[in-house]
Formats: sequence, structure tokens, C-alpha cells
Amino acid sequence: MGKGEMVARVPSASSIVWKTTAEYLQKSSFSGVSHAAKARNWFRAGYWSIVFIVGLGFTTRNLYVLTDEFLQYPVTTTTEVVNKEIIEFPAITICNQNRQNIIEKFKYCFLHQFYGIG
Repeated sequence: MGKGEMVARVPSASSIVWKTTAEYLQKSSFSGVSHAAKARNWFRAGYWSIVFIVGLGFTTRNLYVLTDEFLQYPVTTTTEVVNKEIIEFPAITICNQNRQNIIEKFKYCFLHQFYGIG
């Protein structure tokens, strides 16, 4: 090697993993995680890490309590199939919220398209 030539340094696997993880954490949608990863000093990083861990703890606890409460009640399902020959349909009301008069438009399009009038 001559003077002034630089050797290309190959990054180690651990440095690649570290950089990728740091970049992922900075772009995370978890507010505490992204704030901790973007923090400029260890105090802020520690603060946001603690906030995230406390929030995660409360979330885990609430999930456990709600799941436990849900599983305490029995599930009873009864299904009965009834075939009817004639089904009564309810009356249907269609409320047009459109300010344009659709009937007039239909008349215009119909007359214009088929008879060239309008």
C-alpha cells in the first residue's frame, strides 16, 4: 500500500445490529421508546425508559385483570333454527341528503339521451 491510500473498513456485525436497532427505536411509534432513543443525555434516556416501562407495566396489569374477569363468567350459547315460509320485511324509508333533484336529472338525462330534447 502506498502513502495516502485508505483501507476500506468493514463494519462488524455487532455495530450493524447496534446501528439498525438505534435507528429502529428512533423511528418507533411508541413515544417513550423513541424519546429515549433520541435523547441527548443519559438522564433523559433513563427518564423516558422508566416512563415507558411503567406504562407497559400498567398495560400488562390491566390486560391481566380484564382477561381474568372475562374468564370468570361462563359462556352459554343456545341456537334455535326456525324456518319461515313468508318473511315480513320492515318498511324502508330512504332519505336523500343530496340537494340536487335526482328526478329532474333523470328526466333530463333520459330525454336528452333517447330523444335529443332537453
